[in-house]
Amino acid sequence: MSLPPDFDKLIPPPTEINDAHKNYTFGATTAMMGSIGTVCVLVRLSIRYRSRSFGPDDYAIIPATVLFLAWCIMASYLCLNAGVGKPLWEITVDQFSMWIRGQSASLWLYPAMSGSIRISVLLFFRRIFGIDRTTNKIILVLLGLQAAYIITFSITPAFICKNFGDSVTFFDFGTHCSQKYFANIQTAMYTFSLAFDVVLFSLPVYPMFKLQMNKQHRVKVLFIFMCGIITTVPAAYKLAVSVKEWAHPLSADDPFRKYQMYYIVPGQYDVYGETFWIPSTLEPTLAIIATSLPAFRHGIAQLNKAPPRAAGEPRDSSGANQKRKGRSWWSSLTQTGTEEYYQMDESQVGFHHDSQDSTRAPTAVDGFNTADSSRTR
Repeated sequence: MSLPPDFDKLIPPPTEINDAHKNYTFGATTAMMGSIGTVCVLVRLSIRYRSRSFGPDDYAIIPATVLFLAWCIMASYLCLNAGVGKPLWEITVDQFSMWIRGQSASLWLYPAMSGSIRISVLLFFRRIFGIDRTTNKIILVLLGLQAAYIITFSITPAFICKNFGDSVTFFDFGTHCSQKYFANIQTAMYTFSLAFDVVLFSLPVYPMFKLQMNKQHRVKVLFIFMCGIITTVPAAYKLAVSVKEWAHPLSADDPFRKYQMYYIVPGQYDVYGETFWIPSTLEPTLAIIATSLPAFRHGIAQLNKAPPRAAGEPRDSSGANQKRKGRSWWSSLTQTGTEEYYQMDESQVGFHHDSQDSTRAPTAVDGFNTADSSRTR
């Protein structure tokens, strides 16, 4: 936006921070989501370690969680200290400069964070479904695309400014940096991320419908695997905001038009917490929770297992049947597949000899029998 001839006659930005209208909601919410996501990962890793099923996906989720925590800390700090949510005429030059630095940092941090979470999910799917040749190839291709996504969008932000150091100053940002390029890169990054999420969390549908299991069992297990599809809701909202709200216009009688900052601060800045930081933090939080659900399922199933009978103690078949009839849908969901796996011996496990990984020994991950992936119709 070009400056008007009477720019110097407009009200200048405040020089002192006024926290009378400071909004704590956005900062507290992002901090809470960071805490919930981190606790979920810690519980997941604990369950995997105790059940001796720690795998590549668990190692991959560790750096992903570190990046997720860095994102949440940055989001919370900016929402609390950069004036996000305050009336636009109360924003100081330093606060807006802080917001610019945070936005620039988000362009580098987001692809690494979101891509690393998806890599962990893909590695988990490979442990479960990788014995199927077609599924394994699809997973390997998606892993390669994630690497390309991270590398590409870690390079493109460097071209926003002629000298990226200029982006940290307030009045030089519009002169040395391209806001249009910034918006285009952000939109492209969120578009690819949304597309990857849809493909990723729809991936289990194909191998699950090749398994020889009853319909009810298949739907229950598929439900757990596809819970991550909910991440597409905040991702789609965030993409829509990126496209629509970047040049958010203010009404002709808006009092902010009397201030110099009107020609520099984006119009949606006062609601940037709910239009950007909340959905941008909710998306990886839901993804991390969804990736932890299979481990939670296994942990709950182990807690629900009946204690071993003492030597010589008769089996109470009537009581067992009564308990089985009365258990809840969730209890059935968490135990499905776990008891069956532990009751199988090696003679009951079969592989297709034409499978790409036919020499791989059958394993159990979170109660899911990986050998079942070979029992296709």
